[in-house]
Amino acid sequence: MQTDDTYIQAHEAEFDATDLVRSCVQSAVSMLRDQEDSGALSTRRVEILLTLLDDSEDLKATFLTTLRSRLHSLLENRERNIPSPKYWVLTEASNIDALQEGGTFTYVNQ
Repeated sequence: MQTDDTYIQAHEAEFDATDLVRSCVQSAVSMLRDQEDSGALSTRRVEILLTLLDDSEDLKATFLTTLRSRLHSLLENRERNIPSPKYWVLTEASNIDALQEGGTFTYVNQ
């Protein structure tokens, strides 16, 4: 049985999780609410996360590896809990809230 790290390395060429996470950072940070934030804290958070997503140094590479591993585990757990995993695309396409939040079905699944 493959470990998470081995699995991730074997499938990295098929799916670049780093690019996906980078594309979501600003949106995810904007969901955080602070009582006294003029936007500077959110900007700083985005800068920090984007810096950590560059795997050029050991600390950053460790953060990125840990993040990929956690995402992999979360997706596995979610997949196990889906009532009919074969129809997840249909389920997502039928989710009005996700469509309204994301704007389009294509955007929701990017």
